[in-house]
Amino acid sequence: MAQYLTIVVIDVTFMFTMAVRRKLKFGVGLVHTWKEHFIIAPLYSLLLSIFSTFISSKSGIIYRFYHLLYFLVIDYFLIKVRFVKINYSAFLQFVPWHLLVIYVSRLVHKEIFSNSKEKT
Repeated sequence: MAQYLTIVVIDVTFMFTMAVRRKLKFGVGLVHTWKEHFIIAPLYSLLLSIFSTFISSKSGIIYRFYHLLYFLVIDYFLIKVRFVKINYSAFLQFVPWHLLVIYVSRLVHKEIFSNSKEKT
């Protein structure tokens, strides 16, 4: 649970900063309201955080690749169905952001479970 909540906080914070800088906005239809954005963005972060929590328990570079691929496919799908408004430069910022989340989720997982093994 601690790992999941850590990832959620990091991801929601990033979504908020991107929205404030007017780089991205979630919504339905042609006009995306702030109300829609602040309902959908946390759901997006929760979805990505659930996946990150489960996949980070797997060791190996192939799982990090799957992790990144999952993030990019979700982003691409949301852009194609016009569920998110994002400019090209902001989309490019998502790749390093997703890599950071992948790294942090694995790091947090290792830290939590290495500490729990030492105590038992």
